[in-house]
Amino acid sequence: MKLKHVLAPVLFAELFLHVNASENILAGKSAVFEQSPAYRLTADKNDAKDLTDGHINNWLVHFYKSSVGWYGHFFCSFYFDLGREMEIGEIKLHTSTGHGSVHLPEALFVMAGNSPDEFAMLDDMIASNPDLPKYEDGPKIFWITAKNRPVKARYLKFIALPHKDSTFFFADEITVAPGKNAVPVKRLPIFKGSTKQFIKFAKLQTRLELDLKQLAGNISLSGSRRSLEPLKTKLMANAASVTAHHGNSSDFPINQAQIDLAQFQQKLLADAGYHGLVIWGGNRWDAFNSYTFPEKKSADAGLKMSPGETRSFIINTANASDDNINADFSIESKLKIEVNRCISSVEQNNFFNANKLLPIQPEQGIYRFKLIPGESSQLFFRLQLPRDTVAGIYPVKINFADGKTVTVKVTATALRFPERLSAEYGTWDYLNNPECHGQVIDSSNFDMAMKLIRAYQMNLCWGHEIALPPVTPDMFDADGRLIKPLNFTNLDEWLNTMKGFQYYAVFGGGHLDKRLNFGFKPTVNPEKFTKRLTTYLNALAAHIEQKHKLPADKFRIHFIDEASTPEQKQLLRLWSNGVRGAISPSGKRFYSYGNPFFGKKEEIYAYPELDIIQPNPGTYRRNDIEPFIKADQLRGAKGITGLYVCANRVRQRDAYMYFGMIYRLGILFNNFCGAGFWNLATAPRDICELDYTGRIFSTWYFEGNQIFVSRQTEALLEGREDYEYMLLLKTLVAELKKKHSPYAEEASKLLDSIRKNVLAELGGEQDNLSLWSVKKNRSAADSQRGQIIDFAVKIMQKEPDIFNRTIWK
Repeated sequence: MKLKHVLAPVLFAELFLHVNASENILAGKSAVFEQSPAYRLTADKNDAKDLTDGHINNWLVHFYKSSVGWYGHFFCSFYFDLGREMEIGEIKLHTSTGHGSVHLPEALFVMAGNSPDEFAMLDDMIASNPDLPKYEDGPKIFWITAKNRPVKARYLKFIALPHKDSTFFFADEITVAPGKNAVPVKRLPIFKGSTKQFIKFAKLQTRLELDLKQLAGNISLSGSRRSLEPLKTKLMANAASVTAHHGNSSDFPINQAQIDLAQFQQKLLADAGYHGLVIWGGNRWDAFNSYTFPEKKSADAGLKMSPGETRSFIINTANASDDNINADFSIESKLKIEVNRCISSVEQNNFFNANKLLPIQPEQGIYRFKLIPGESSQLFFRLQLPRDTVAGIYPVKINFADGKTVTVKVTATALRFPERLSAEYGTWDYLNNPECHGQVIDSSNFDMAMKLIRAYQMNLCWGHEIALPPVTPDMFDADGRLIKPLNFTNLDEWLNTMKGFQYYAVFGGGHLDKRLNFGFKPTVNPEKFTKRLTTYLNALAAHIEQKHKLPADKFRIHFIDEASTPEQKQLLRLWSNGVRGAISPSGKRFYSYGNPFFGKKEEIYAYPELDIIQPNPGTYRRNDIEPFIKADQLRGAKGITGLYVCANRVRQRDAYMYFGMIYRLGILFNNFCGAGFWNLATAPRDICELDYTGRIFSTWYFEGNQIFVSRQTEALLEGREDYEYMLLLKTLVAELKKKHSPYAEEASKLLDSIRKNVLAELGGEQDNLSLWSVKKNRSAADSQRGQIIDFAVKIMQKEPDIFNRTIWK
């Protein structure tokens, strides 16, 4: 994510007030930084004293050299040496938020100690100030005051954990008032260790507080009169129960505290009248974790499917007994059912959810999973209906060893789901791009990754610009012809390794103008620049077709990432114009694509120079999506529209909304090509994500040489299938209108209703529906799919000649 400035810093004088040094015992002291504050607009040689120089900026602090800023760090830490023990009173920090992706940090710890590696916690300045301005409130500049007790210490330390949607942290000034009646810091609980170790400790403490909060709610649900206070007191007093955990996994239980809390949950289950193995139903996309309390909801279900289609259903379970349970069950069905257990795990932002799918293999027809006392667990059943399935009803019975039975009625229609999905699934190839981050896929798991890519029909491979042959001005003559050969080594390696995709695309990640140096600036000499670019692309197209037998129209070129300024958008159009003139030996040409930002206040531009526009729906707010729809309408029937998402800390992103919805949005566009995702290979392997400091974009989980998919992965596939049904309805509308069929009006009304309902599911200006923790109705897609199936079956029976014109034959 890039910082996007609406207001250029040169437009403002550096307005500031002064802090009275006599009232600030930190005045003039130098900060000792653990990570260098290197953000370009604030960094200078005075950074060490900028936080105590008395200058208070009156505008957004990330514009000024007298502020200090970090970008790209997952924690920022610095401390001050007061020179001697001093009485520390009120602590204040001046900052701003609400602009250019600059959020307040998730946490801002202030600590005191008498040595640089031993500190006592004084306050989390974010958590203790719940009424701080929100990003959505717009640009704000303000002070944050710590809720600390006066303490006598020599060192003062600050640790910031950047917001989940930002990797920035900015501070302008810090003041510390003299304290009175201060307690010596040595009398407070002291933490000794590295900053990273402290962050892990703090996150585990937060995890305990969040678990206690959920269990408190479960007391109400159970009708119990039990109190959590004795257990809370015990766990708080025994730090080992909270901190001790296996360091190579985020899976429940992460420590003894979670086991103890599950045992408390078991007592609540018993108080509610449950015993043994508890079973209930629910929506497969809703958030769920190991403390989810049972609902009085049957697990029986019904699925209406077309042969070739993939669907899933879940069964929720809990252990109400006071001992471990090995839950055994068998499946009665003529259909092949894949069984997975949804594993609850904790991610960086302390979000606790069952997302990872761990396959359960039967032994002599028996499936088994273990539950500790009080634990809740979700079973995820996946069914791909064989294409030769005859229309009819196929009951599925899940028989548990204790006598409980869950029945799922699968109704196979007479339709035949298309063998190849229409909507593309594009993902990044970081497998052969060593200059890019995210090397979790290597020779040990590459084959498994490719097997999953094929299984989930990921048909578009995005490579990085380093796959392109470099070019320099001396490789052209005065007429713009190539006089030196291009080096295709990187390109050939990429295409040879990543064989089998339907489409390929090369992404310009920000340095394309350096790799492709044609000797002319596109804004100064557009004609000469375009001529050399076209010559280069002609050579590239010829090589791809002749060497790799890949038609040029299956290959795409991207130039400017997330073009947001007028200058970037002009460059995007100039580069894209060069693609139109390049023709391969077979007469085909490359497709250009781009992901420009659509400013809310600027006039909608349709980007006719781009073959494909592929913007980002972000947090799925309606007012963010509507400009894309308007641009698509202006582009007309020939313009192609796609979407892409790119969000760090992906585990907390809602499977239904963030992943499934991106394809369902396709029905709102004239010519939707599909969606892209950054990216499969950026995630940790064999590590506890709770204290992982890197980025996580992947919907896969990596353990050893194994790769596990997730509910998010499944939602992507089912979203594409939802769109396939919508596309069928759109096709039927057109064909029925041509024939003046009596069913044309019914088809049109159904399509209009679905489009309206898709738009209605989007959030308002203050919503962030991309998060799994936000409550929403996640059943709309299933309902719409059912409506389309019923209508399509009717048309197949009443208007078979029309239906046979579709790809659903």
